[in-house]
Amino acid sequence: MHARTIVLVMVAACGYAPLDSTGDNSGPDGGTGGTGCQAPTSYGAATVTQQSGDYFPGDATYASAVVYQGALNATNKLSLWLFDGDPPFSGSFKTGTFQLSGQTNLMTCGSCVIIAAGCNNCDVMSGQGVGSWYIANAGTLTLTNFTPTNIAGTIANATLVHVNISSTDGATTPAGDGCTTQLTSASFSAALAQN
Repeated sequence: MHARTIVLVMVAACGYAPLDSTGDNSGPDGGTGGTGCQAPTSYGAATVTQQSGDYFPGDATYASAVVYQGALNATNKLSLWLFDGDPPFSGSFKTGTFQLSGQTNLMTCGSCVIIAAGCNNCDVMSGQGVGSWYIANAGTLTLTNFTPTNIAGTIANATLVHVNISSTDGATTPAGDGCTTQLTSASFSAALAQN
């Protein structure tokens, strides 16, 4: 319950309609042209830069939620939103390899892999400036290091689908426009600051 409260704070801060994702490269929305989707068809084997992370303490000895973010390029950010108590983290965070299928709703997922696309000075914690959200519905997340102060791992063969995220309760639903993207691989590593 505490982790869901954190999500609602992060998502509710973006209580404005997302940027229109139906434009082309000449529009203000960062659209990618013909399809009107803001994310490219694939990011391939991505190099993540400008990495950072926050943890939200559950008590003095463990984190109840972790939010990691890093830049895929100037207008697209990779983000991990991890929640203790929701699958695959039932009881506590741990290292290992986790399937991303079934992790498509911010209200119930424990390991949400998200791309904020079409960013205009975006902040994934508040949602401000995010053109559109893509959430992984296939692939794997591997955590090789997970402590209260550090996170590291890899994402492999991820497929992400365009979704809408409710600004009132964080419920995540497919956008229904057929926009998807692929992330063949990405490595991440960041220090975690207490929030």
